[in-house]
Amino acid sequence: MSEGWPLPPDPGTVVPHADPGTRASRPAIERAVADLIRALGEDPHAPHLRHTPGRVARLLEEETTQTPVRITALEDDIGYDGLVTTHGITFGALCACHVARLRGVAHICYLPGDRLVGLSKLARVLESCLRGLVVPERLAGTVAACLEERLDAAGVGVVLDMQLACRPGSTDTRVVTTALRGALREPGEARTTFLMQLGVGDGNGARPGGG
Repeated sequence: MSEGWPLPPDPGTVVPHADPGTRASRPAIERAVADLIRALGEDPHAPHLRHTPGRVARLLEEETTQTPVRITALEDDIGYDGLVTTHGITFGALCACHVARLRGVAHICYLPGDRLVGLSKLARVLESCLRGLVVPERLAGTVAACLEERLDAAGVGVVLDMQLACRPGSTDTRVVTTALRGALREPGEARTTFLMQLGVGDGNGARPGGG
């Protein structure tokens, strides 16, 4: 049996950190970008720059507009008690510190409670958490908290391997953050399995960073 997971205020949706009615103002962004171009000593009306404010505004509007995600839940009729893991989800976002691009790869797992969800929804929840300006060090915890709450899971694990472009001239700065919740936070079979799949420690040593 398949049904929308009953979530307030709008059943079946995930809105992790923003009001879904809040949207970026494209005209305001265009004016701000034109002002920035002037501040950099360039002419925003020059042939090679006259369309830049519009392009940047469209990009930022797309990157920061919250999109509710509907989670489809399935009754766990077979009593599945193992991990559900999705590896290698590529993603991009805007870093809050410099409004610069960050790219990364996510590895997400959950230990089901009474229900299972479609695997594609893990990537969709991640994508929804990426809307807006994100703090890289907090992102894994944000995704884990959202999944734990919305899936009513027994445990959740999130590992994000990110490449940042905040520092000029640096192209290899990587940040890896880990968030473990519920059954995956304490040493045990679920935690060991997930972390060993990723080659992160031995699964039972000191906790990786993140909440």
